[in-house]
Amino acid sequence: GTILGTSNVHALHTIRRQRHKQRQLHGPSSSDEEEDWDSTDAEGGSSSNGNGSRESGSDSSSTEGQPDATSSMLGAQDELEQILDKLEFWRINMLFVIGGQGGNLLGAQLAEGCQARRIPCCIVGVPKSIDNDVMLMDKTFGFDTVVQEVQRPLLAAKIEAASARKGVGLVKVFGRRSGFIALQASLASEGVDICLIPEEPFELDGPCGVLAFLKDLLERNGHAVICVAEGAGQELMYPDGQPVQLDEAGNPLLGDIGIFLKKAIKAAIPDATLKYIDPTYMVQAVPCTSPDHIYCRVLGMHAVDAAFAGYTGVMVGQVNSHSVLLPSSVITQAARKVDVNGRSWTRLRAAIGQPLFRNPPAHAHKATSS
Repeated sequence: GTILGTSNVHALHTIRRQRHKQRQLHGPSSSDEEEDWDSTDAEGGSSSNGNGSRESGSDSSSTEGQPDATSSMLGAQDELEQILDKLEFWRINMLFVIGGQGGNLLGAQLAEGCQARRIPCCIVGVPKSIDNDVMLMDKTFGFDTVVQEVQRPLLAAKIEAASARKGVGLVKVFGRRSGFIALQASLASEGVDICLIPEEPFELDGPCGVLAFLKDLLERNGHAVICVAEGAGQELMYPDGQPVQLDEAGNPLLGDIGIFLKKAIKAAIPDATLKYIDPTYMVQAVPCTSPDHIYCRVLGMHAVDAAFAGYTGVMVGQVNSHSVLLPSSVITQAARKVDVNGRSWTRLRAAIGQPLFRNPPAHAHKATSS
């Protein structure tokens, strides 16, 4: 048999609702004559209380009163139900979700909804996030491409900074919660002097702050290049415990760290020549590199194989260079982040000579002076 065409296992009310929608769209059809046969089978396959799978299941009660980021993103929980209705009405038996944490969280909820309503649809996720922030995965497709493309604005910033007296090149790159792009792009480039990521808090002022280190760089080298991830330094823009504002999907509304740093640098070093580059779509809307192209093909093949094998609520990917299937509900629990104590971040800091940018506590100064 095939997954498509197994409506006889649906609950009675599901069959009737589907045929009612068909009549509204297309009018009565010959398939209405089979309603009695389908209804009998549906009753046999219904839940123990005989009220139908949706009524007996915990589809609505299990989520009542609980925060749901995906339903907030869609606007309401009913829209999740509408998607399930469409999957059932159009008899879609395979759905591939290509996205990051938010998209695959939706895929996990759709898989749970299909199981609760006994909709025969396999839902398989494919990790796509240029931020490379999908948990447990070695990498996501698009990441290699954006790291390669970021080299151009970094090189432009280097040339502009080196061509002026006390030149500063400031480049803002993607990375809302994870600084993998800034980290890897800075490692690949030979011109970055300061790299700022969301995982590593930093201070601007003080003897150990970013501005003091930047002044020292300008005195020694005459120019400097800063690469900053868009999610870095958000605590500087929300001081004194001010709550961070959230969008409809529950994601934090980021302040513009690029503009913030630009103003702070100009205020601290008035005679600096600063060039600010925000390459956003210049690095996003480009053809992918050959490694990403190959990786996409591999992921696509594995996703189709998983769906044909009957797996649902899973995500394909590579872990430790091995192709795997992992539950989407597990992968979407948190975002992958740079390990600030790991080798990659330590290697970058050692290569460019970057300190921690943290001033000692005030009581330490008092103890030293006494």
